[in-house]
Amino acid sequence: METKTNTNQNPDKSRKVIRIVISILVAIALWVYVDRGLSVEVTMKVNNVPVEFSGEDTSLAEKNLMLLSGYDTTIDLVLKGPRSELFKLDKSKVRIVADTSTIQETGQQTLSYQVYFQDDIQRSKISVDHASAYSVTVTVGEMDSKTVPIRCDIVGSTAKGFTAGELTLDPAELNLRGQRDDLLNIAYAKVTLDISGADRTVVQALEWELYDYNDIKIDNPAVRSKVKTVQATLPVKTSKEVDLVVNFVPAAGSTLDTMQYTVSPDKVTLVGEKDVLDTIDAIVLDTLYLQDLQPSQSLTYSVTAPEGTTLAENVGPVTVTIVVTGVTERNVTVTAFNCENVPEGFSVPEGRSKPWGTGQAVLACKGIIKEPFAVINADDYYGKEAFVRLHDFLQGYTPDKAGDLAMAGFVLKNTLSDNGAVTRGICQMNEAHYLTGVLETSGIEKTADGAAAGGKSIDIDSLVSMNMWALTPEFVELLESGFVEFFEKAAPANPLKAEYLLPIYIDELLHADKVSVKVLPTHDKWFGVTYAEDKQTVIDSFAKLVADGVYRKDLFSDLKK
Repeated sequence: METKTNTNQNPDKSRKVIRIVISILVAIALWVYVDRGLSVEVTMKVNNVPVEFSGEDTSLAEKNLMLLSGYDTTIDLVLKGPRSELFKLDKSKVRIVADTSTIQETGQQTLSYQVYFQDDIQRSKISVDHASAYSVTVTVGEMDSKTVPIRCDIVGSTAKGFTAGELTLDPAELNLRGQRDDLLNIAYAKVTLDISGADRTVVQALEWELYDYNDIKIDNPAVRSKVKTVQATLPVKTSKEVDLVVNFVPAAGSTLDTMQYTVSPDKVTLVGEKDVLDTIDAIVLDTLYLQDLQPSQSLTYSVTAPEGTTLAENVGPVTVTIVVTGVTERNVTVTAFNCENVPEGFSVPEGRSKPWGTGQAVLACKGIIKEPFAVINADDYYGKEAFVRLHDFLQGYTPDKAGDLAMAGFVLKNTLSDNGAVTRGICQMNEAHYLTGVLETSGIEKTADGAAAGGKSIDIDSLVSMNMWALTPEFVELLESGFVEFFEKAAPANPLKAEYLLPIYIDELLHADKVSVKVLPTHDKWFGVTYAEDKQTVIDSFAKLVADGVYRKDLFSDLKK
């Protein structure tokens, strides 16, 4: 029975093989046919190709010569070449270029020309089989020039509630060239701008026309200019009434419920473009901390219009009157703390009231951090440059660079206190500016010559760590493993005060060759409150930054929505 079944299948197999062979032969035949067809030479007509005159605005103009006629010549071409090349040809990209650099004098001149095709065409395979003209005849005359003002006629009206600002034209004048007699009577050029229904700034490229001293249009193609269009820009603005407000920052025992305030006047009208005004809901006069307020006080402010807007009318001083009520003092003793987020298998030591340190603070964000990130001390000022340097470094993050970390390196002299000694981590680096270690140095004081600790001079231009790091999302996993080691080794030795500190753990990873740390120098001045006397220095420093224009008085007003 097996033999019989196989015999019955053989005819089907044979027919299948025959069909495959026939298909291959047909495919080969089609390929040969198509290939021969594409290689067959054919012709293509391209009519009315305008002639371009190279050197007309340069070499010819430098000789005070210009084309008086023939500059509007067009030529019909018959092209010959393989079907495959002509099939790709874009007729609109066929160019005819005549070179005027050989012209030396006025009169009738005959110029040869070159035909150019788009870049993907093999020029050697295409020839000009026929042309309506094999050369270009032009008339050359002496060139004179004249500069005239450009006027703009504005037609139509803006949308309801919108007003047009001051028009600008680029260029504001038009340089013309032509023969002296043709230029003599030209008074100005004019463009027309339609602003019908405009609700935002209008920007248009407009074609110009020439007019004589009697405001009659001149249509003379012999008068030309390098400038083909004039860009007209007309701001279209609207107005919006916004509130004048003060940001109050609550504190323990001081809330908005314990105060009353008035702003007079409490609104102003701004004028600007709609897109800009849509981003502005209010003008913040100041940010005030409730704990710093007096029971009753009056503050005066001047109003500055946000960038891109103007005040509709002059606004005098704005008065903010504040009355604080219902504030009392009370001393509270806290005896119980709840320390959570300890590794599985461990418990909080009895009597522990301190947080676990900066390493655990970052680890608390596990599950939230999914991108490269920066870490700073929340109570320190680092300056703008440091954030830019860390941002630029983190932009280069890829998952294969999980161990590539960085830190901002501050110049030691920019981090010292005038009120006493400080502790700083002095960076030790290799030639490539990668961190090799951090020398924790205490008792650093300013001296007449720079800085010293324990009577030993220290290079005041040394880079120091101020706990400003650029980290990767994968670092959080390392941090979690390190937290377990902390509970195994460090915590038992000092259960009530041991801390899991970020710089110490990064140093451990560095010496274990698990990470690299790039030191990014920054020249910003760091400041924080190390001593009580530092408070006024910090206040004065921020005031200077505002006075110097580094920040606005209303600190967040320059942030774009």
